[in-house]
Amino acid sequence: MDDLDKLKSIWQKAPASASRQKEDIARMLQGESFSVVLRLKRNVRAELLFTLVTTLVLLYVGITAANPRLAWLIWVLLAISLMYLLYYINKLRTLSRFSMTEGNLKNNLQNLTEVLRGYLKFYRISYVILYPAFFIAVLWKTAYDVGADTFFRAFEDTGFLLLFIALASVILAASYIFTGWYLRKLYGNHLKKLQGILNQLTEMLRE
Repeated sequence: MDDLDKLKSIWQKAPASASRQKEDIARMLQGESFSVVLRLKRNVRAELLFTLVTTLVLLYVGITAANPRLAWLIWVLLAISLMYLLYYINKLRTLSRFSMTEGNLKNNLQNLTEVLRGYLKFYRISYVILYPAFFIAVLWKTAYDVGADTFFRAFEDTGFLLLFIALASVILAASYIFTGWYLRKLYGNHLKKLQGILNQLTEMLRE
């Protein structure tokens, strides 16, 4: 954004050519916005490809698994993968509808930032729900396989109970920390950049 700041400074110091400078700034904002959208689409395509490959692997393992407990877990993961496949396809289609070279740039940016906020909110909520839900499902399946009495009897051992709580807490905390970093890296930083471009455009139009 340094070039944009320099250009804006020049425009402010040259009122006689303000209209021309304003057009130059708008073009730079437009180009920067288009670049961000391209990077977002690249990230979504990478996630879509990774999820598709994961889904195919899970499908193969689920079909060939001889262990019923493993097969059950695989099918649960497969259902989640299919859900995210639909999510990524829909997100890619949404991004493809945004053109930063056509229509009103400010309106396009406002709509795009709102859509991205919605997707990030869904992403965060889904992981907040899915991690504990999957963890509980694994516990339920384990209790079903070994027997409820045997399963709950293990937790009567204080040492085992404390170890279980500690491991579960570490795993869940690490999962949420990684997810937060992942979302910021792939989407949050781009959303922040788009918001910055929108703010500068709004400020420029106000002047």
